[in-house]
Amino acid sequence: MQLYPMSFEEYLMATENQEYFELALRREKGGPLPELCREPLEKAYKNYLITGGMPAAVAVWNETHDYSRVDEVLDGILAKYSEDFLRHAPGLSGA
Repeated sequence: MQLYPMSFEEYLMATENQEYFELALRREKGGPLPELCREPLEKAYKNYLITGGMPAAVAVWNETHDYSRVDEVLDGILAKYSEDFLRHAPGLSGA
């Protein structure tokens, strides 16, 4: 099984910001974003980057809007990656 981070569109749907994405899609190709959705989309994109699109981090962000809690979740994900590498790659040290 392969898991991937959310796309920005999936993030918008998960955070109830899909209407801004839909407004942006309706603009003329290559044209500027409508003023109405520019700021909310930029803010959502920054938060998407902070969460890394990782579903667990996005869920915590939805519940708390607390960056330190998101960092805790992301640190936990990275720790699990490290554990997996150590388990599957003999000879690697944890240092």
